[in-house]
Amino acid sequence: MKRLIIILAALAITAALQAQGMYQRPSDAGHPVSPAVPEYIVFAGDTIRFDTDEKYERMDRELMAFTYMHSTSLLMLKRS
Repeated sequence: MKRLIIILAALAITAALQAQGMYQRPSDAGHPVSPAVPEYIVFAGDTIRFDTDEKYERMDRELMAFTYMHSTSLLMLKRS
């Protein structure tokens, strides 16, 4: 149940960021870029800050997963 809530929250956040134009579009060369992680979001009345590395990396991974659906490849490239 907790995992389902996290997935739904990530979907809602991704949709909100796309609607507000807070993510980067792929360049003209067609290379995917990592979506920008905001400093904070307000979800269900709670402010969630991404000030710790753990929260930032988790949100970064979820944004990539729901934006491009090949997050493992991008994470491996980012970490190398």
